[in-house]
Amino acid sequence: MFDVIASSELTPETSGQYKSTTFDVAFPVQTIAGLSLFKTPDAESIKKLLEHYIEDAKRIENVMELLKTSDAQFALNYLQSGPNNYVNTQLSSYESALKGLSADYWNKALALTDVLDHMPADTRLEWKSNISNWEAPLFERDTVISTVLELLLNRDKFLAEKVDLIFKGLSKSHVTNSPAGFSQRFIINGIIGSVQKKESIDDLRQIIASFMGRSTTKMRHMNTGSIIERAWQNNPGKWLELDGGAIKFKVFKKQTIHIEIHPDLAWRLNEILSVLYPQAIPEEFKSRGKGSKTIKDFDLKQHLLSNDLLYDLVQLEATRIWDRSGYEPRLTGRKNNSVTCRYHLDDKTRQLELDTFLKSCGGVRTNKFLQEWDFEYDFLAIRDDIIRLGKAPEHISHQYYPTQDMLSDEVIARLEICSTDDVLEPSAGLGAIAKKMKPSAKTVTCVEISSLHALVLAEMGFDNVINKDFIKYAETAPKFDKIAMNPPFSQGRAKLHVETAITLLKGTGSKLVAIVPPTLKNKLCADGCSIHWSNNFDKQFDKTNVTVCIVEIVKK
Repeated sequence: MFDVIASSELTPETSGQYKSTTFDVAFPVQTIAGLSLFKTPDAESIKKLLEHYIEDAKRIENVMELLKTSDAQFALNYLQSGPNNYVNTQLSSYESALKGLSADYWNKALALTDVLDHMPADTRLEWKSNISNWEAPLFERDTVISTVLELLLNRDKFLAEKVDLIFKGLSKSHVTNSPAGFSQRFIINGIIGSVQKKESIDDLRQIIASFMGRSTTKMRHMNTGSIIERAWQNNPGKWLELDGGAIKFKVFKKQTIHIEIHPDLAWRLNEILSVLYPQAIPEEFKSRGKGSKTIKDFDLKQHLLSNDLLYDLVQLEATRIWDRSGYEPRLTGRKNNSVTCRYHLDDKTRQLELDTFLKSCGGVRTNKFLQEWDFEYDFLAIRDDIIRLGKAPEHISHQYYPTQDMLSDEVIARLEICSTDDVLEPSAGLGAIAKKMKPSAKTVTCVEISSLHALVLAEMGFDNVINKDFIKYAETAPKFDKIAMNPPFSQGRAKLHVETAITLLKGTGSKLVAIVPPTLKNKLCADGCSIHWSNNFDKQFDKTNVTVCIVEIVKK
C-alpha cells in the first residue's frame, strides 16, 4: 500500500542538534465509492518541509547559544530597559520555540494534503486547536511520516464519519435503522427556523460537489439557507432542482422540506456509509441498480456551471445611471433590464465565460469595453434560480440553434394567427418564434426541456411555460389552434417532433408550421392534413451550414 525508504536516519547528535538526511516516501493512492476523491500529496514537498524544519530548528538553536554570551547579556540589559520600552522581550525556552516552529510546519504539511477537508468538524477543530495552542507533536521525521500516513489512510473513515453526521442531520433514524440510507426520501420538519438542519444540507451539497469534481473551497455562491427560504416563499410544494439535478427538493408552507438525491449519487453515499456500517446497508443500496443512470448518462460535469461563473453571477447588479454634468458623477438611478459586474473582471477567461453564458440567456453586450448586458426581461429576477439550478444546456446535445428573424417572420406569416387562437411552440428555446406570436394570439404555451431556458421564458411573461421534454408533454397535452416549431434535427428527432405536434392540432383549419430539414419532404406521416413545402433556405443558423425549409400542415 505504501513504502517508506530511508537512506539515513534523523538522529540527534547532541541535545537539540540534528544532522540533515535524505529519504524517499511513497504515499498511498486511495479511492472510495469508485471515485478518486482524495488528493495524493507530493512526497517531495513533505521531504523538503522536514529538511527546512531541521534548518530552522538549527537557526533557533544558534540564536539561543548567541544569547548566552556576555556581550549578548550586556546588550539585552539595555535593550529590555528604559522608560519608553513597553515591549515584552522575555525569551521562551528552546523547547517552547520548537513547539511553535512545529506548529507552523504542521500547518504547512496538512495544507499539502486534503485530510482536513474530509475530517468531520469535531476532529478538524481538535487538530486546529492543537496546532494553534502549540500542543502538536514536534515536527520530526518519524512522527511526521507515521502521522501523515495514518491521517491519509483514515481519510475514508473521516469522510464516512462526515457523511454519517450529515445523514443524522437529515434523518430522524440512524443509518442502522434505515437500511436504504441516502436512497430514501428525506422529510425534515421545521427547516425554516433551523440553522443546523440547513447546514446539514449545505454539508451534503459539498460532499456531492466533490463527487462531481468541483472545488468545495470555491463554493462561495451556495447560500443554502437563502435558497430554501426563497423556495418556501415563492414556490411552496413545488419540486425544484439543485446543483445540476444532483438534488431535488420541495418546501411546504408548513416548513417541511422533502429531499431526494439522484440515484447515481445516493448509492455512492451509501457505499461511503458502509465504511462505518459494513453490515447495516444491504448490497442493493450500495451499488448502481439496473435502472439507474451511469455517471456518463447523468453527465453532471458537462452541464454544470463553474464555481467561478456562479460567483460572478452573484456579483451582477442593476446597471447604474450617472449624471456626469457636474464636478463629480452623481448616481441618479438604475437601468431597467440591464446588469453590470459589481467589481470589474480582469480575468479574461472568466470574462469570456460570463459573456458567453449571459448571451445564451438572451443578454446583449452593450459596449465592447464595459461589462454591461441588456436583456428583454429582468435577468436579476431569475438570477438566484439560475444559481440554484447550477446548469445550462449543452447546445449541441440539446440541438439549440436560435431561429433567425427572417425564418421566424416567415413562420408567423404562414400561421395567420387570430386573437382567439391558442398557440404552441414546442422546443421553444428562448422564444424567438413565441415572442412574435404573443401579440396576436389568445394564449401562448411554450414547452422547453432546458430548465434554464424555461426560467427565462417564464420571466418574459408567457402564459404557460412547461419545463418538459415535448414528446412526454404531448402524451397528456391539450389541443391547439396553431403550432409553430423549430424542432431538433439530429437522430430523426425532427420527424418525430413534427408528427407528434400534428396530433395536438384542434380540428379543421388548425395549422402547424415547422422549420425542418429538406430530407423530410414526402416522409412525414400527416393523415387527414394538407401539406405545403417552401423552397430551401441556406445557412440560417449561427455557426452551422444547415439547409432548411418550411412545412405548412393544415388539418382538413
